[in-house]
Amino acid sequence: MTVESALPISAMASPALRALGAGEGAQPSSIDKAFLILGVFTQNTPRLSLSEIHRASGLAMTTTHRTVRNLVDLGALQICEDGRYAIGMTLWRLGCLAPATVDLERVAHPFMQALYDKFKHPVQLIVRDGERSVFVARCSATGAERNPHVGAGYTMHAAAGGQVLLAFAPRLVQERVLRGPLTRYTDRTPTDPGRLRTILETVRAQGYAVSDRELRDDLISVAAPIRDAEQRIAGAISLVIAIEEASTHPWPQIVQATTRAVSRLLARTGGNLPHTA
Repeated sequence: MTVESALPISAMASPALRALGAGEGAQPSSIDKAFLILGVFTQNTPRLSLSEIHRASGLAMTTTHRTVRNLVDLGALQICEDGRYAIGMTLWRLGCLAPATVDLERVAHPFMQALYDKFKHPVQLIVRDGERSVFVARCSATGAERNPHVGAGYTMHAAAGGQVLLAFAPRLVQERVLRGPLTRYTDRTPTDPGRLRTILETVRAQGYAVSDRELRDDLISVAAPIRDAEQRIAGAISLVIAIEEASTHPWPQIVQATTRAVSRLLARTGGNLPHTA
């Protein structure tokens, strides 16, 4: 069994910072420029050349070169063997101090482990970062496919964990996501805003989400929210199940029992985790 945890690196640049990079609004500060550059690294593009960083960030080439050089000196970026750049270990070490992930992971881990040990299906701990869901911990079989990757940011509309987090997110966040684009991954992916809105209403009413082959044709996912001491949504736990085993157990009730136990312990320990808008 493998347990993974990590900092959400791939969603570091907010939409506001990306707008600055595109020339919309005020001139970005040095900090803005650094986060614009860090934010162009994603799970699909973990290594980028200087030219690719320049194009993706929207910054001038001279600014890109100077900022990248500074980030390398600080250890926030590293130079790979092929000359391209990747996220440096300094960010991972700093990210391990973030209470939004560390405290929640510490409380949730024993329950995730127990859930995995009993059913042998991957268990994921997910938090919301703006308009994306970020996987911060995972229990799965050693050697199993690492997708989604821990630390990666993903869209929220096509999997149960993201749908739970979106359903209980502020209305402004929901509306931004509903405006799209809503990427289609399978024939079942909810790409129509009206359909997605109905899904979110159902999630709020029943307290869990079931994503039936919306992200992959061979998998379903079931997720329920974790609440902190003030009953705010701190994250979600998702169970990923092969389609042939979809009806073997009452999965929503099983996942809900797990997240309720995590929520109770979080409340007893006084957990009030930071929340993103």
